[in-house]
Amino acid sequence: NGRSADNLFAQSLPAVAWGKKYLTVPTVGLPNNKFRIAVKDPSVVPTRNGRPITDIALLQRGFFYEYESSSPDVIESSSPIMISQYISSATMSGAIRQSFCNDNLIGQLGDPEMIYLSPVEQTINKVTINSTANNAIRDHFLNLVIHKDAILPGRRFLLDGVTVAPLSNTHPADPNYIYFQLSLTSGAHTIEADSGFNAIAYGYGNFESYGYNAGTNVNDLNQFVSVQNEFAT
Repeated sequence: NGRSADNLFAQSLPAVAWGKKYLTVPTVGLPNNKFRIAVKDPSVVPTRNGRPITDIALLQRGFFYEYESSSPDVIESSSPIMISQYISSATMSGAIRQSFCNDNLIGQLGDPEMIYLSPVEQTINKVTINSTANNAIRDHFLNLVIHKDAILPGRRFLLDGVTVAPLSNTHPADPNYIYFQLSLTSGAHTIEADSGFNAIAYGYGNFESYGYNAGTNVNDLNQFVSVQNEFAT
């Protein structure tokens, strides 16, 4: 309504690092997130939980699909794709400020945010993040997806040097993976594990937010090396 605006800027992954499988997790406290799936080849239709994404969304501008979800999903494609996850604005009743985003609840904290996700092909096993120490931000979170073997006895999975309590959820779209929605304090935090993981960091305030990919590999997934022995020995 012209009273305010947020500009969403984020550096995207280079096209050679786009993957073919993504495991998404909703942000804490919001009934829905918006997602966009950018496609390298518009003739290839990605799937969401095994069903064509065209069941719920249409290709826009020959480049992306947009949909809403309140559940952890698996997005797959036979051609490289890139996914962004969106946090919506908080909603207030009354004439002063009214949001029409149906992804947020009246009284819920937050503001628009865009986060590029990493595919399972680009996991990392150690990263230090900053849960932004901004007075406007009240709550800090980390969404993390990791293979289920990471919490087996004897495996290393640490947050700030302390073993992460195995209070995880099995990812409903792929039971080989588990996910965490961890509440954090402000400041720096280090996550490390024997297994590779994908994660996003984000936080809410009163019409404020932050969010970013918590760390990713940027391996060139289009290059392959093969060995051929001409003597067949």
